[in-house]
Amino acid sequence: MYERQSLLIPEAMQRATVVVVGCGMLGSWTVQSLVRTVRTVIAYDMDEVGPENIGTQSYDFMLIGMNKAQALSMSLQGFRNYLGIPERLTEDDLNLGLEVDAIVSAVDSFEARRMVAAHAERLGAVFIDTRAHGTVGVVLCVKPSDIPSYLATLESDDTAPEPLCGAEGTGFNGLWVASQVTSSLVRHFRGLPVPFKVVHDVGMDLRLMTQMTPSGEGVVLGV
Repeated sequence: MYERQSLLIPEAMQRATVVVVGCGMLGSWTVQSLVRTVRTVIAYDMDEVGPENIGTQSYDFMLIGMNKAQALSMSLQGFRNYLGIPERLTEDDLNLGLEVDAIVSAVDSFEARRMVAAHAERLGAVFIDTRAHGTVGVVLCVKPSDIPSYLATLESDDTAPEPLCGAEGTGFNGLWVASQVTSSLVRHFRGLPVPFKVVHDVGMDLRLMTQMTPSGEGVVLGV
């Protein structure tokens, strides 16, 4: 599968196992990208595809009513490296006999992010937090050693502002986030520095922030 990408995708990435938690606007596109670049993708989601999802997520009308994790299997027929689990991630779910290299959070609450990050810390895996605010995409790539700092500064669901109705995100924002997640992992598996936080207004094609470390060193605004 990687014959024409062998010089572009690191060998370590081709052998990697990545877990994606949440298969909505961010997770569904991320699965579509990662399944073409890593050995194994495992995705969790307990929700069903609804008509309102078609405009922003990687599903078509034929998949309405199906569980999202399983619906992705339908659009990825032939990709035997994908496993969709129609459940919520729990404490015991990652005991799959596989070494997990990275866990991507594509969830919609801070409490769920906290739980997923704790899984990544326990497994010694890279944790990637994805978010969307209208046309603005946010990706945080957290090394296992930095997860405690990430958790200490994580917002709560009580203090986070509610998104504007009809302005939660767009399909092209989801596609950008998927690309950023994949490129972050490419850099990670090449042993190159990976930005801790990237904020990009996809609608305006404007980089709002590149933060290299959790402490804020190397911040670039408006690039």
